[in-house]
Amino acid sequence: GMEFYLEQLQQMAGQQQALNESMPMPGPGGAPGESMMQQLAEMAARQQALRRALKEIEKGIQQGDGGRRLLGDLDRIAKDMEEVINQMRQNQVDRRTIMRQEQIVQRLLDASRSATSRDFKEERESRTAEQIRRPGPFGLPEDLGERESLINALRRAVLESDLSPKDKRDMERYLESLQRRDILPRARQETEQ
Repeated sequence: GMEFYLEQLQQMAGQQQALNESMPMPGPGGAPGESMMQQLAEMAARQQALRRALKEIEKGIQQGDGGRRLLGDLDRIAKDMEEVINQMRQNQVDRRTIMRQEQIVQRLLDASRSATSRDFKEERESRTAEQIRRPGPFGLPEDLGERESLINALRRAVLESDLSPKDKRDMERYLESLQRRDILPRARQETEQ
């Protein structure tokens, strides 16, 4: 249920971070070159795939008994993503675009954390304390095994979604690159320093 969607949000934050890190930086003045325009088009496609996956999560939460506040948060994140996509498609990437992308990561993490803490409050009322499992910092998995299962969960969600075959292929390539890059464990180490 809800736990699955929260894991997906955390996974998505890792993907957004990876996207941000591979973002081409605009040069000083002048129009972007052809290779940069191609890179931006590819980035826009990846951002669009992430946005669609986010909308799938929203849909899933709506069909379940998900909180209205969380849905509002996700809707705002989707709007931010839309802005970024438009800027990429128009080759108008600047410092504000990069900052907005960083905000998206933060909001994804915040949304999953606030929903997790609300879930724990409800669980405490209906279950004994021993049964409550605490997440790691940012709710990230404590070991690589869990991380692999998060990526596989997102992979399943993408396959079952109504994304176009091309978007599905883009997401699959993206998930593979994430698996290789160890995004989430690195994020956890940084929070512990």
